[in-house]
Amino acid sequence: MQLLIILFPFLELFSLIELGDSIGSVNAILYVIATIFLGITLLKRQGISVLQRAQEMNSGGWISSRWLLDDMAIGFAAMLLIIPGLITDTMALILMIAPLRRILSRKFGDANETGRYSQQTNQGYQADTNRTSRGQTNRKAGSHTESITIIEGEYERKD
Repeated sequence: MQLLIILFPFLELFSLIELGDSIGSVNAILYVIATIFLGITLLKRQGISVLQRAQEMNSGGWISSRWLLDDMAIGFAAMLLIIPGLITDTMALILMIAPLRRILSRKFGDANETGRYSQQTNQGYQADTNRTSRGQTNRKAGSHTESITIIEGEYERKD
């Protein structure tokens, strides 16, 4: 994995050199400029969309992790477009295709959880999903439902 991280910039540079060799250096530079411009535009638009959706969720008190994950994935794809190179552009395109993005979200976590949040005193916001009673949370795990007790408290570390 560390070797991949070290080699990644060289692979991106190699892909751009090969692109320049096949379509011409001026066209390759124009391609890089176009993807950077597209990434910045998409990132601005996505930022505004996230703020509007957050305001809508804040007024209703509901949080949808699927929408949040979709917004974050598109924002990450926009950042990948800003990085020059064909590998990051390919990863960005994969993230921008909704069915592939949903497959990835199912693979890396449960993105269908929706919950209501409430403000706790001196502790900010706490998200509650499918709350049944105070301190009880039902979580679906496969074909059965598991009940989890949440115990809250304060602690002080003394060294």
